[in-house]
Parts: sequence; structure tokens; C-alpha cells
Amino acid sequence: MPFGAARSKAWSCACPASSPARQPLAASARPSSATSFTRQRRAPPYAIPVAPDATSWLLSARACAANLVTAALSDATAQQAVTLPALQVRIGDLIDTLARFGDVQQLTFEEDATTRRTFGSYPPLTTRRADDLGFRHDGSLTQLVETVLADL
Repeated sequence: MPFGAARSKAWSCACPASSPARQPLAASARPSSATSFTRQRRAPPYAIPVAPDATSWLLSARACAANLVTAALSDATAQQAVTLPALQVRIGDLIDTLARFGDVQQLTFEEDATTRRTFGSYPPLTTRRADDLGFRHDGSLTQLVETVLADL
């Protein structure tokens, strides 16, 4: 099942558009649930272009869509931009969480300095106004991973 095969949607959201991680999966490679995802055949190795201590902001597509609905229904966001809440995640913690759902042995870390500066050095995110308006992130890294795997 390796997660390198799916290129984790959570990670691919943070990769440059030209990155191999942004390439869509063939329909036959998309699991219908986290359980079937763990049964996928072994994929080739995948090098994550940041170190385990790199930090990024992550939000599942489902949470993002819910926030878009919240924005569409709110008069408070009609004329002002709102920074959506997201989880600040250490990439090593993301891989550790993914390991609870499947094989991550084919994933390695090969840090690229430019990628680290662009996608792996995100500071803590405070979104008090968005929180007050009812916008939400996934709640926890485990919940984010479960949501992403369920939506694959």
C-alpha cells in the first residue's frame, strides 16, 4: 500500500504545480477507503523534499469546502478576506500519523533548500477572526489524515 503511491493529497497540496506529487492518480490506484488504501501494491520510493522537522499548514479538501460554504453564507466575509484556519504540522509527524494507516517505508526525506524555504518553514497560524466567524480546520492531525484517506 505505500503512501508514496498516492503521493498523499495532504502533502501534494503543498507541492509546486510541476512536482510529481501533484500528478493525479489513475482511477484504478485510488482506494475507496483507508482500509483498502493499506492494501495497495508496493509503489516506488518517494523522496519528500523537506526534512522531518519542516512545518507547513494543512487543511483537508473537505474542511476547505466546508469553510467555503461558511464564507458564502456569511455577510461578514462579503467584503473582507479571511485567512482560513489550518493545522501547523511537522512533516515528520505527518509521516508518523500516516504510518498508523499503512506502510511508509518507501518514503524518505531528501531536503531541498528552496522547497524548505517555500513550503517547510511555516510559523504558527493564528486565525482568531476566522475562528470567531465559524471557520474550522480539521481539529487534529489524525482527523486530517483520516479525512484525506477517506476522500481518496
